[in-house]
Amino acid sequence: MSLGKMKTSIATKWKEEIKTMDTAIKGWNYGETEIVGKNLQFKVNGVPAFEIPLSNVSNCSSNKNEAIIEFHGNDDCSVGLVEMRFHIPQPDGAGDEETASELFRQNIMQFADVEMETELPIVLLTGMPCQTPRGRYDIKVFPTFLSFHGKSYDYKILNKSVTRLFLLPHKDNRRMYFVDNRRMYFVMHINPPIRQGQTRYSYIVFEFVKDEKAEIELNLTEEQLKTQYKNRIEKNLVGYLYEIVVKLFRVFVGIK
Repeated sequence: MSLGKMKTSIATKWKEEIKTMDTAIKGWNYGETEIVGKNLQFKVNGVPAFEIPLSNVSNCSSNKNEAIIEFHGNDDCSVGLVEMRFHIPQPDGAGDEETASELFRQNIMQFADVEMETELPIVLLTGMPCQTPRGRYDIKVFPTFLSFHGKSYDYKILNKSVTRLFLLPHKDNRRMYFVDNRRMYFVMHINPPIRQGQTRYSYIVFEFVKDEKAEIELNLTEEQLKTQYKNRIEKNLVGYLYEIVVKLFRVFVGIK
């Protein structure tokens, strides 16, 4: 069917108009970005060069004048795009509080498939000190995934990707760890690993002071705890923080 006939047919049946759009074919690697709907559009001289569905984005981070977009992997493809980097210089006269690359990251993460906040998390763990990858993360526990929110990086880790958990004392006997296999730690092994740029992390490492205590309430009813989790965990948890976190991960991630 020709374009003219298609326009007429769609206008008659659905009262919609088909518009033609030029595509940039200069091959330039510099231009402007714009979020159109839930897609990121890259334009050269105001003409679209390519478009990326932001639902394919797994993470976006910023570093000075650079923004890094990471994409979900596809096990069915032998070759695929996993990362794209944008150089975003700071405009003249702009303040140092928030860089242009950080604003770009925030806009991308509004639509990225990192976390669906359509329901309350089961529990929120704030400021968890992480040794690998280093930083502090707010962790939201959902029925099927864990959501990590850090200063520069956010991650969504599916429960089914967590393969092993270990709780081991540090050699000074005062700290407890979720850690890697180089020292005495508590280990969370994930497959596939998370990424920070070119670095992959198969182990996530949390450090806990052994005598730190906490009190946590789960966003679940007694009926949900009974029917969905067979009363393997209580609604209100009181005790040492590392013991509470271990129990949460074992029950909700499904590691025995």
